[in-house]
Amino acid sequence: MRLSNEAAGIATQKLSVKDTALGPTCIQDPVCRPSKYRTIDGSCNNLQSPLMGRSNTQLGRYLAPKYDDGIWEARDIGMPNSRHVRTILAADHDNFQKETTLMLMQFGQFIDHDITHVPVFQFPNGSGISCCTLDGKHQSKDFRHPHCFTLDILPDDEFYRPFRVECVNFVRSMVAPRSDCTFGYAEQLNQVTHWHDGSAIYGSTQFQSDLLRERKGGRMKTFSYQNRQLLPLDWNNKDCIGYSKGLRCFLSGDSRVNQLIGLTVMQTVWHREHNRVAGELARVNPKWDDERLFQEARRIVGAVMQHITYNEYLPVLLGRRIMEAYGLLPRTTGFFNGYNDTVNGNIFNEFSTAAYRYGHSMVNHWFELVDENGATYDRLHLKDWFNNPHPLLKPDVLDGVMRGLTFSNPEVSDDHFVSDLTNMLFKTPESKHGGDLIAFNVWRGRDHGLPGYNAYRELFGLRKARNFGEMNDVLTPDVIDKMASLYKSPDEIDLYLAGMAEKVDSSSGILGPTFLHIVADQFARLKEGDRFFYENGGQSGSFTPDQLNEIRKTSLAAVFCFNSDGIKNIQPLTFRPISEM
Repeated sequence: MRLSNEAAGIATQKLSVKDTALGPTCIQDPVCRPSKYRTIDGSCNNLQSPLMGRSNTQLGRYLAPKYDDGIWEARDIGMPNSRHVRTILAADHDNFQKETTLMLMQFGQFIDHDITHVPVFQFPNGSGISCCTLDGKHQSKDFRHPHCFTLDILPDDEFYRPFRVECVNFVRSMVAPRSDCTFGYAEQLNQVTHWHDGSAIYGSTQFQSDLLRERKGGRMKTFSYQNRQLLPLDWNNKDCIGYSKGLRCFLSGDSRVNQLIGLTVMQTVWHREHNRVAGELARVNPKWDDERLFQEARRIVGAVMQHITYNEYLPVLLGRRIMEAYGLLPRTTGFFNGYNDTVNGNIFNEFSTAAYRYGHSMVNHWFELVDENGATYDRLHLKDWFNNPHPLLKPDVLDGVMRGLTFSNPEVSDDHFVSDLTNMLFKTPESKHGGDLIAFNVWRGRDHGLPGYNAYRELFGLRKARNFGEMNDVLTPDVIDKMASLYKSPDEIDLYLAGMAEKVDSSSGILGPTFLHIVADQFARLKEGDRFFYENGGQSGSFTPDQLNEIRKTSLAAVFCFNSDGIKNIQPLTFRPISEM
């Protein structure tokens, strides 16, 4: 009997490694103790499946992967060059979304970092793998690491050609040990907890959490600078611009905190919110020790964050119709009694690798700094400020960026992306070019073995296209013609760019139908499958009705007002511009 590569990859899942030499590598279920607090690493949320949602476990999937060898070889045979696909399908074109603010993108990135981080392979000492030479050429075969999956640059590439770049560094994602201890196709690793639990603030391992805690009054460490409390400094991280001049990165529960200044602002605000809540709890409960103050503050902050996500953020992103269809709308009174321990609460690969990267198209060329009168007084051009959070040392910048995020409109969520991301990603001051995030997104989907777009059309209610023309229900003729020039069949089309190109129903948020359903389903899983979800009743971590009603009064605007340096006024709905309210 001969099996296809795909069938072989699926069949090997029936083979257990428990009684083999690999048995000791199997992940053991932790011992779960009764507690009203979440574990730091996300384990013991589901008492029937204690590993569900834990950090450093595998992503879920809607569909079995399409690896070239059925096991782990990236989906690459016969596929078009991803950089070329990006340049044809996703040009830079400014088109601002007037109905939302840039805060929708920035909060979305913060939430993304709370629930997903798929790391790439590194050397054992933690240093990165270089797959290209410093001048952008391919490493010789003798020096090429087996986990390299470089982005090849074609000779006629208009941007890279003047720099004679032929190779852009790209390393494959780390794979996870299978939670059921079987053989089978590769599943990628989620390094953070899968739950929407504030791990971006607190960390996803006990080591991270301990590093961030002050161990006094339930507080987290801060860096005091000019009478302002900033994130603590990371003395071991050399990735930030200015390290050689004595400047240091900031430290938080998520390692990506320094990538964008808007993200650093969000992390700072929520870090301050924890310390504010801990201070209030200490004031009314003077006999509580540090541990209880920390855990209670963490519990409250996590609940506030969830409420803002489901009450403010998701309705704008998804629209009310989809919110109702997936049971995502919060209650106004009482408890949510829909917890289901059979729901897989893990983050799914299609969500992490494709659909939830929608926000990349909403990024602007710059972060605007806005004063208390609503006037822009400075701009930080994105391409010049990757991994450089140091403007926050200036006293007016945190509030200026915060106001800018609530005043500025984002780019429309579609198949257009700013050149800061497509040509200049993580550019350093010494370089004239950077990477291409959107080509990376396409490449990452192939690295993870995501099936083609057509399979997801069928899965989420659209008809499976027998030819390119049959995709005209959600794609424009121009997009279809371009795809037909790049791919051999509709089954080969990469999920990410096709999902971004889908037409948007104005009654259903800002996403096309395929990504709309993937995102809605994921957040439904994060609600129904989370024993500690803030509205749940009858659980060890449940709030009282009075406590829950107080949480329902909170908003992102309130969090900003409590934790800014001096903001006095802000619109109550920060994801909507003032003119839309």
